[in-house]
Amino acid sequence: MNHEDISSVLHLGFINETELEFQKLFKKEIEEKR
Repeated sequence: MNHEDISSVLHLGFINETELEFQKLFKKEIEEKR
């Protein structure tokens, strides 16, 4: 595994983390609007 592979994996992991956080916030907003 070279440096580029590691950084791309970290980048994807970071995107997945933020996606999950965003989805949680989004679901909360939808539930509150009901």
